[in-house]
Parts: sequence; structure tokens; C-alpha cells
Amino acid sequence: MSPPDAEATLCLSCAMCCNGALYAWVPAREDELDRLRAQDFPLEPIGEPPRTGWRQPCPKLQGTACTVYQDRPAACRKYACQVLGDLREGTVTLDEALAATATANGLAAAATATLDAGQSLPDIRRAFVPDAHPLSRAEAEQRLRVATLGLFLDRRFRRPDEEGSLAMSVIGTEEKGPQE
Repeated sequence: MSPPDAEATLCLSCAMCCNGALYAWVPAREDELDRLRAQDFPLEPIGEPPRTGWRQPCPKLQGTACTVYQDRPAACRKYACQVLGDLREGTVTLDEALAATATANGLAAAATATLDAGQSLPDIRRAFVPDAHPLSRAEAEQRLRVATLGLFLDRRFRRPDEEGSLAMSVIGTEEKGPQE
């Protein structure tokens, strides 16, 4: 078991679960909707069948820190990525886990650098459907960078019990939020 300060250090170096790189949206529990509305979460029905949640990047994320951490939503409180789970189990050291977040942050920065103003990584993933027209060099590079990030996150951050694949969402399959 890792010490809590190691877990905090890891999470504060990352925020992939909050910044839109790992998930496009987060489901909310029915019993917390009033509290989330009071915290100004932009709740909306998402998916089929519709569930109430909010789109990523999380509006409560500031840098890599959660501005409502002490009163964060249940899905956030419950979630632990694969890297954090490995740290908790002792199968990776903090340095190894931090190396994974550094790589993910670098891939996310490279993918984000290709976005237009106002676009987010989830916006691009939603737009990735097979095209009838050839891609421009910029479109191809953007998809490659987002797909590379997705593959790395699928391998290192997504838990084996999670459904869906971020990398596969890049090529047009349905996106899933974190499992409750």
C-alpha cells in the first residue's frame, strides 16, 4: 500500500481522468444532482439511454487540481486509474508512476497543440468517424497524436475491467465514461 502523499503526488502530476484525455464525460448519481447543480456543474443528459453527467474537461479542474476535491462527485471519489492502482498495490514505484504521467502529459500536450481554439480532446474523438475525403496533413497529424495518446492511456491508465477504448473512440466507436 502506498502512502497517501505518494498518491496525491501522482494524481497532482496527472489529471488525465479530469482533463478530457481519458474520458469524454462523467456520469453523476441521482442522489447528488442537487449538490452538483449547487456547485455549478454543467449537468446534461448524455448517452443512450441518457444519464445525467458532465462533459470533460471538468469545469472544476484548475491546472491539475480539483477545486471541489473535499466535496467531489461520487464517480471522482471512487475512481482510480490503473497507474494509481498499480502504485497502491506496490507493482510500480512512485518514480515509475510519475514517468507514466509525464509521458501521458507529453502526449496530451502534443495532441492538444493541434487543436483549434475552443476544441478539446473529447471534441476531436467525437468527430473521428470514417471520412469520405482524404485527410489534410494537419488532420492526419491531429488524429495520430490523439490516437497515440489514446493507446498509451488505454495501456497504462484504463483499468482492465473498464469498457471501451479511448484509442478505438478515435476511429469512431462509442465513448464510455468512467465506470461506477
